[in-house]
Amino acid sequence: MDSISPFKLAVCVLLLGLSVTTSAFADTPPPPANAGTLTCTIPADAEAQRKLPEGATALSCDYEALSGPGGRFDGVIKRISSDKEAEPKVILSWAVLAPTPDVELKDLEGQYMGTLNSTSSSPDGTAAGLRGGANDTIELRPVSDPLSPSSEPAISVLELALHSIKA
Repeated sequence: MDSISPFKLAVCVLLLGLSVTTSAFADTPPPPANAGTLTCTIPADAEAQRKLPEGATALSCDYEALSGPGGRFDGVIKRISSDKEAEPKVILSWAVLAPTPDVELKDLEGQYMGTLNSTSSSPDGTAAGLRGGANDTIELRPVSDPLSPSSEPAISVLELALHSIKA
């Protein structure tokens, strides 16, 4: 019976290690791509708010795509992270992250659920972002206002629903 030389053994171990490492990287999904910005305003129209269940807040939203067409959406904030009320004319902005930068408007429609940060920089629990959309592949990350003295958003949205407005 032939014995394997130390060199051949080392090469076999190295190749085995590379195949395991390569398969581990192949299972890792690519990082999300920036697809654009979703900017929403809470309308001052009291009538729009009266049509919603108690605690819900109406939104009027514009999606600005980095590539492709943008669009308009009606939205509803279903839950926020604090006892603050969502006041009229507050502007909320999110970076839209998706598997690819080319997002169809129908992919943005749907329910979004959020989580709270648990970092020491945000002990009061600000929203880390929202995940959802038609196929649960869209992530909305809050964009802070560079002109604001605070880097925290006006309110932290934990649950949101978006519906495309047909032109």
